[in-house]
Amino acid sequence: MPENYIGRHYDTHKLPDGIGEIGGSLLRLDNNMQYALTKLMWTDKRRMWWLEKLVCRDENGSAFFEIVDTIASPPLSDNDTASEYCYSVDNNESTSIIYAVGINDNTTVDVINGNVGYIFEEIKFAFRLDLNLKKFISIKTEGLTCLVLPSFGPEP
Repeated sequence: MPENYIGRHYDTHKLPDGIGEIGGSLLRLDNNMQYALTKLMWTDKRRMWWLEKLVCRDENGSAFFEIVDTIASPPLSDNDTASEYCYSVDNNESTSIIYAVGINDNTTVDVINGNVGYIFEEIKFAFRLDLNLKKFISIKTEGLTCLVLPSFGPEP
């Protein structure tokens, strides 16, 4: 279960069996407190995200992050891809940091908030990162438009 990872630390180069890193990014919150968002492939063709908090650095300056929250997608098909570019259809404004997984055929192009990309035909799973609570929150997929940017292409 994803919640079993909370409170743990993993070297992303030595992950447990069945988990593979896709990528990640650093976030600065709480007066420069550093957090990391790590994207992972997980068992049964699922995606998992870890929100990690910087705890300390070792004598070499290497960061030590602890997982503070996790979320995982349902099992995915080979046609599913992930997006970090999701917007509320109601006002074409970014509603927060929203991630989604769905089906995209790489043919329907649109421009939303200055981002040009391929629109998802179907959104199967979506969540947002609440920066104040430092938690992932599942959200309804209705009312969202998600893009895959052509320069990045779909994630594996």
